[in-house]
Amino acid sequence: MAAVDYKVWILCIIIITKTSAGAVTSFIPTLVGTLEYSSVNTLLLVAPPYVFATVVALAVSYNSDRTEERSFHIIVPIFFGMIGFIIAASTLNFTARYISLFLMLAGVYGSYNVALAWISSTLPRPMEKRAAAIAMVNTIGNMAQIYSPYLYPKSNGPQYLTAMITNAFFCLACVVATILLRFCLARENSKLAALEVDAHLTLQAAEKEKVEEIVDVDGPGGVLVLAPGFRYIL
Repeated sequence: MAAVDYKVWILCIIIITKTSAGAVTSFIPTLVGTLEYSSVNTLLLVAPPYVFATVVALAVSYNSDRTEERSFHIIVPIFFGMIGFIIAASTLNFTARYISLFLMLAGVYGSYNVALAWISSTLPRPMEKRAAAIAMVNTIGNMAQIYSPYLYPKSNGPQYLTAMITNAFFCLACVVATILLRFCLARENSKLAALEVDAHLTLQAAEKEKVEEIVDVDGPGGVLVLAPGFRYIL
C-alpha cells in the first residue's frame, strides 16, 4: 500500500534532497577550518551555527504545529539554506562564509522535523501503511549518506565549489517537491470535500446522523477509511 501511493515517493524526494544537502553537517569543522583559525578556535566557531540551528528548528516546528501548516515551514527554511550554499560557493570572505554556515544549518535542521511530521499527517491510515511509509522514506532518505561524502574531496578545498553548488540544487529540488506535494494534497482535499457534499445530498435526513466515516476514493481498492471532515495538512 505504501509503495503504490505516489505521496510516499514525493515525500522520499523531499527527504533525500534534504539529507543530501544536510550532509554538509559532517563537514562543518572542515569548512570552518578553511577560515584559517587554530584547531581550538575552529571547534569553538563550530558551536554558534548549531545553537542557532537548534533555536530555529524548535521555533519552526512549534509554529508548524500551532498553525497546522507544513509546506511553507519546509520551503522557507530550506530556501535560506540554499542562499547559504550559494554564498559559500561564491566567496572565500571570512564573514560571508561564516554567515553562510548559519543559513545552511538553520535551513537543513529548521525544516527537517516538519518534513518528518508531514509523513504521518499525509498517510494517517491504516497504521500499517503509515509505519511502512515512514520506514521507506527514512531508508531512502538516508541513502544520501552513501554518495554525499564524495562531494567533499580534499582537493576541492577550501571553497568546495562542487559540493556547495550541488547542495544548492538539492535545496531547490526539495522546494519543488514540497510545492508539488502541497498541490497534490490540495487536490485530494477538494475530492474529499466533494465526496462529503455528494454523501450529504444523497442520504436521508434520518441517516445523516449515523454517518461516521467517509471513504478516500484514492485509497488502495477504495477502502481507506477516514474520519468525516478529514483534510490533509498542507
